[in-house]
Amino acid sequence: MKALVLLCVLLGFAAPAVAAEIALVNPGFEMPVKADEIPGWNQMQHAGALAYEMTTDSKQFHGGKHSFRMHRTVNQVYGSLEQKVAAEKLIGKTVELSAQLRTADVGKKGWRLILNFMSGDGNSITQKKSEPMVGTSTKWQKITLEDKVPVATTWISVSVVLLDEGTGWVDDVRLRTVEN
Repeated sequence: MKALVLLCVLLGFAAPAVAAEIALVNPGFEMPVKADEIPGWNQMQHAGALAYEMTTDSKQFHGGKHSFRMHRTVNQVYGSLEQKVAAEKLIGKTVELSAQLRTADVGKKGWRLILNFMSGDGNSITQKKSEPMVGTSTKWQKITLEDKVPVATTWISVSVVLLDEGTGWVDDVRLRTVEN
């Protein structure tokens, strides 16, 4: 009986989930902008003439002294900020993407955090999206997405996407594995 009680106590103290950071370049947007480029990140929009202001912001930030800000200046389908990391060694593991987000006057289609698993030819295998943030959020909100890396994944893409009018901010982006 004592052995059974001891075993139950030991199992109660079993190791919690172990997390391992997956390195991102410039996850807090602290590196200086060079020629309108955000180090480590790719800025994109759907098509056509420039429709977004995308830059670092030293007035609104969660950690450090900067965040990233995207503001839609003319009607456009989407604008996004993306970073890709190699995923071959992560297949079968659960990854967690988190970031601090806030908004100002964002329309109903919203500002979203996206975790995308991609094949070597650039096609999406599966994608996880946060609920759209809309309106104005005066406080930073931590958004977290988690999913298992599917077979055939070559790249993991982490991004934020503005799908409507307004301004979105992101800071303190973090990608890590979470395993038991």
